[in-house]
Amino acid sequence: MVDFDGTLAPIVDLPELAEMSDDMKLLISNLAKSSHFTVGVLSGRALTDLKEKVGVEGLVYAGNHGMEIETPNKTYIHPRALDILEPMGKIKAELVKSLSSFEGVLIEDKGLTLSVHYRLAVPKDVSEVRKIFCKTIEPYIKERVFKQTEGKRVFELRPPIDWDKGSAILWLIEALNLKNDLPIYLGDDKTDEDAFVVLKRKGISVFVGEPKTQSKAVYYLKDVFEVEDFLKKLEALFDT
Repeated sequence: MVDFDGTLAPIVDLPELAEMSDDMKLLISNLAKSSHFTVGVLSGRALTDLKEKVGVEGLVYAGNHGMEIETPNKTYIHPRALDILEPMGKIKAELVKSLSSFEGVLIEDKGLTLSVHYRLAVPKDVSEVRKIFCKTIEPYIKERVFKQTEGKRVFELRPPIDWDKGSAILWLIEALNLKNDLPIYLGDDKTDEDAFVVLKRKGISVFVGEPKTQSKAVYYLKDVFEVEDFLKKLEALFDT
């Protein structure tokens, strides 16, 4: 399993502009066709967006941090995550109103989660954006309508449930009968740490980024290009 943004595709200023290279897409496709691998992409993106971005058949796709999962044979949506749909529209409207005056702030509604991106925001505005965001969501957090998480220059709102990328990986191992396989997970963001934790004694965890960054992963790769090299080495293990 691999994350998408920052792992399969370079981080870009606008989420809709992120793209995998043709070589990476071909590599993922070849791995998925091999009988030696079960391959999936696990992302904070909405499932439909993730499938469109990757565009490879035969994969496991897990969107919204694993709250919606699609395998070649089954689909799963965390039942309690659907409770967020009604209040999501309300808080989105409030955030649009409170943050609309800040240049470069993007609010992304992903159905089961909501993200406020500030990668393009004026640096001097970031602390104020954070302050307003926290004040706007405070009543919802107190009432446990949402829980707040953060990633790379993004604030996120999720359903208040005990479910994350690590939970999704454990679910997949059980659902796809992979208990005797070796799980490998590659990711670059704070939200990937949950996956690294569950694989600490059960598989291989790989952080993508500078080695000085604190992470629960055991191994690291520097960037997307090294991820591609690593996946090529995996593929070569079973070349005939």
